[in-house]
Amino acid sequence: MQSTRNHRRTGIVALSWPWLSQTFMIPRSTLWLMLTIVSARKPLTGVSLASEKSVDVTVYVRVLEDPTGVLWFEERPQLQAKRERTEESLFLTVRVITDNTFASHEGFDLATLDEKNWPLSDLPTFRVSKQSTYSDLKSRVVTYFVLPVDKVQLWVLVNRQNKTVRPDAPIPEDCPSHTVEMICNNMAATRKDLCLYLDVITGPCNLYPPPGHIILFLKHFDMSKQTLLGVGKVYVSRDSKVEELHPIINGHMRWTPGVPLSLYEEVKPGMIELMKPKLTFAQSEIQDGDVICFQVELASQELHDFELQGLYSNPIHFYGFLQNRVMIFFRPKHKKPNNNHPKFKLVLSKKHKYDTMCQRVGEYLQHDPMKLRFTTTHMASGAPKAMLQQSLNQSIEDIMGSSYERTVILYEKLDHRRDHGARSTLR
Repeated sequence: MQSTRNHRRTGIVALSWPWLSQTFMIPRSTLWLMLTIVSARKPLTGVSLASEKSVDVTVYVRVLEDPTGVLWFEERPQLQAKRERTEESLFLTVRVITDNTFASHEGFDLATLDEKNWPLSDLPTFRVSKQSTYSDLKSRVVTYFVLPVDKVQLWVLVNRQNKTVRPDAPIPEDCPSHTVEMICNNMAATRKDLCLYLDVITGPCNLYPPPGHIILFLKHFDMSKQTLLGVGKVYVSRDSKVEELHPIINGHMRWTPGVPLSLYEEVKPGMIELMKPKLTFAQSEIQDGDVICFQVELASQELHDFELQGLYSNPIHFYGFLQNRVMIFFRPKHKKPNNNHPKFKLVLSKKHKYDTMCQRVGEYLQHDPMKLRFTTTHMASGAPKAMLQQSLNQSIEDIMGSSYERTVILYEKLDHRRDHGARSTLR
């Protein structure tokens, strides 16, 4: 190849050879083309390609990504968007919730799937063709988890009208040739992806799920640890009473039989309801995929002592915290992060006040909260924006403004208690 000219203004790359009269004008794209002559019908030894007119040359094109970005320029966003649209029309993302991922999930539903102001759950994910069959999909899933294919049932999660995402029904096993696209359209039409719950069958396969039973998911609110985590699933009869769940939970948690419990239904964010033990699940309008939270009952005085420590004494209050929690990122304003001035993140409530944030940051940095000063940042660039003034009524939500996806606040350690009207010495 004699010359290569990159016409940046026209978007054309020109390639020419001394033994060919034609110059190839190739549109600039996101790929680098490498041309390799690999075979010829005539032996090339002693042959002058420039003078030989009838040489039969086979040219193979090897397509590689362009790591240097030489050929990207203005076409890159458009081509990338086009490629994403093409892939979206041909492929589907499948996310799988397991008992293990549920056990590490602290939030609403079985996993965090669509939150804007909280990290999404780390779930096993598969990229599958929409035209692949359910049999192929299930084979990939059981192979990944090293499970027998006849001991697994996959439940499809759907968007409910109350804005929750719950398992609705298992994929029928008598339709192995149905495509993934058909399953998604028929069972989860309102979702862009396909989210599944991996149900490991423990009983006889021919009686699963048990007739007349519904699948429920249990969460434990541990008041002493201030955690709310999934503990597993259970099948119960629709006609059984709510209180019949107590011995099942005690056995699952390996507690002493007879430990008193309070049960709550996780209806939706902002609606957590105490369940009536004498009602049946049918009377309580409990259905497949519902979430039941339980808590060990304590005496009123013990609950009061927890509340005096600023702790949540029941799931209703803790769910309220989860609904308003946000993750705030902190980094030093004038120094590079180091052991004495680290960058870190804290989980706070949007309802917390400015002084609560100061207290929490002071505890993390082991520094007097009154000797800290904070500055907000621009969401796009991360550059300093405005110094925060101490205010009794200012909440975290006020400080965040509209930047719910990632809020970064700069901090300064001062030698003297902050005085926004005078200069302070930095440490």
